[in-house]
Amino acid sequence: MKVRVLSIKPIQELNSHEVLLSIDEDRQIFKFTTEVNQVGGRQLQTTQGEQRFSDCFRFNQRVAMNISKLVVKFYNKEAVELPADVGILSLQKKLHPN
Repeated sequence: MKVRVLSIKPIQELNSHEVLLSIDEDRQIFKFTTEVNQVGGRQLQTTQGEQRFSDCFRFNQRVAMNISKLVVKFYNKEAVELPADVGILSLQKKLHPN
């Protein structure tokens, strides 16, 4: 299933964004939060999606990384062209031995 980032918008919660994705014909909104901390005199920035995002893209880390990179660029006020194709979602199930 083709995944595209349709929009990234800041929301009222500090350092948070709402990301609208299309996954094939379906549309999903995920919340991303960015934290900036001082570590050894340098700033360390981490951005992550809500748990539902992590669950959805658990077996599609490359797609998740591509989405996160766009959110980071947007947060840092870099140019982001949307909509953006970010990959193909493969539906895999984790096999559990019986």
